[in-house]
Amino acid sequence: MVAKVSKKEFKENILPHIPKPKRGTQPKIDYYTTFCLIVFRLKTGMQWRCLSWIINAFGAHYSGNSVYRYFQKWCECEVFQDKNLSEVYLDGTHTKARCGGEQV
Repeated sequence: MVAKVSKKEFKENILPHIPKPKRGTQPKIDYYTTFCLIVFRLKTGMQWRCLSWIINAFGAHYSGNSVYRYFQKWCECEVFQDKNLSEVYLDGTHTKARCGGEQV
């Protein structure tokens, strides 16, 4: 996967901040794999639905939408708060160029 975080580092530093389900069964998705897919998506700017191709390449059986739901849930719980996101890909194709755009 793309994340430069080993499973040991993930378990020590990130996993304690991830909310666990309070009731019901454990999720089918491995938290480490989900985290790596989220980091991969943030670095590449790939669409969430296109993650399914990469997930299927690793033999997993869940969709990019489920990874997106975990990302949304973890953002609400501030899992990614105070993290270094300096290498994150941000798409600016739909923003206005207020100072002239092509003339700059």
